[in-house]
Amino acid sequence: ADVLAPEHRLCLVQLSPGGSDADVVREFDLVTKSFVAGGFFLPEAKSSATWRDQDHLWVGTDFGPGTMTESGYPRTARLWKRGTPLDSAPVMFEGKAEDVWVGISHDSTPGFERDFAARAPTFFTNEMFLWQDGAWVRVAKPDDAQASPWREWLFVELRTDWTVGGKTFAAGALLVTKLADNLAGTARYEVLFEPSERVSLSGFSPTRHHVILATLDNVKSRLAMLTPGENGWRRTAIEGLPEFGQLGAGAIDADESDEYFLTVNDFLSPASL
Repeated sequence: ADVLAPEHRLCLVQLSPGGSDADVVREFDLVTKSFVAGGFFLPEAKSSATWRDQDHLWVGTDFGPGTMTESGYPRTARLWKRGTPLDSAPVMFEGKAEDVWVGISHDSTPGFERDFAARAPTFFTNEMFLWQDGAWVRVAKPDDAQASPWREWLFVELRTDWTVGGKTFAAGALLVTKLADNLAGTARYEVLFEPSERVSLSGFSPTRHHVILATLDNVKSRLAMLTPGENGWRRTAIEGLPEFGQLGAGAIDADESDEYFLTVNDFLSPASL
């Protein structure tokens, strides 16, 4: 279910008949605990649907011949207004028939509301764009890297070495820069993590003011807190965690809180939390 912030009342529920890739999308009211009469509805197909606001959805689905990729996923993304026919939704972004998929998502972070589009030429590569001044502006990154916006920042997780701005960054590194600088071609990247022979990146999760960094050090979980400041990013250890075990951390509400869920399995009991 995709819940609409900040009211957290309406959601889009994906219902998959028989567990197939195709699904039915219906709008659900979490207060009345019922489907919305006359609400958003997508018939069974390999679709994508996400909120832009209460009265608009970013939608990709089967609109007929030529609207799906050769992999069977939506080739176009449209802006669908509540109360209007789905077929009348204008095309806002499209990829090629040989792409795997395309799609648009909305970032509803207060003060940073914006729309991103992406096309994936393969399962391992993708291009990312920001809707800016009536046009899609491409985010600079290697096609096989993963880019993640967070407030004014952009994280880039590398799968292969990348040379940019006269510097070469290693595969497996996590970089950060200002999104505006990336789009302007003036980005200066700071290394938040660089792998070594026995240390690799496990993941990261932004909270309101920090980023939780998870690594594997000789197959041992390690967590650290990263905080941006005027002189760069500061790294501090998260104390009180076991030396051995499996650790995980995920933000609860990155828009408003620095709280996060912490999972700990110390291997000394059948289950520990």
